[in-house]
Amino acid sequence: MMLHEMVAPCGLFCGGCPLFLAAHNSDIAEKLAARFQTTPDKVTCSGCRPMKGCSMPLHGKRCGTFECVEKKGFNFCYECDEFPCDKLAPAADKADSLPHNNKIFNLLRIKRDGLESWVEHYPMIMDRYFKGTMILGDGPTNPDKDSTDK
Repeated sequence: MMLHEMVAPCGLFCGGCPLFLAAHNSDIAEKLAARFQTTPDKVTCSGCRPMKGCSMPLHGKRCGTFECVEKKGFNFCYECDEFPCDKLAPAADKADSLPHNNKIFNLLRIKRDGLESWVEHYPMIMDRYFKGTMILGDGPTNPDKDSTDK
C-alpha cells in the first residue's frame, strides 16, 4: 500500500490506528472486540482511503470529513480555502485516548515537511501527545524521550 493511502485526508495516520492494526493482528482484534463487546471482524479497518471514508466500522457510516474532501477534489484538508474548518476543531471528549486533536498540527506538518517526513516523526508526535507534559510557553514535552522534533 502506498504511503498516501495510509494517511486520511484529515491528517490521521491509519498505520497507527488500533482498528487498522487489528486487521493485521488477531490478538489486537480480539482485545478490541472484547472492549467493544462485538466480534473481531467488526473492529478491523483497512484504512480511510481504501475504505472510501468508511473507516468507522463501529459506527457504520461514512466519515463526513472524507466526503467533504472527496467532493472538493482534494487530497488533504489543508488544500481547502476553508481550512481549518469546524470538522477539524479539537474536543476534550476522548482527548486522552484518541489523536483527533492532532489533526490540524498533523496537516500543517504534512504541508510543510511532506508526507514521508511527517510519517517518520509521527511516533514522536503521538508519544508527546499521549505521554507529554504541557509546559506553558514551551508547549508539550516528553521528558522521558528526546522529542525535540521541530
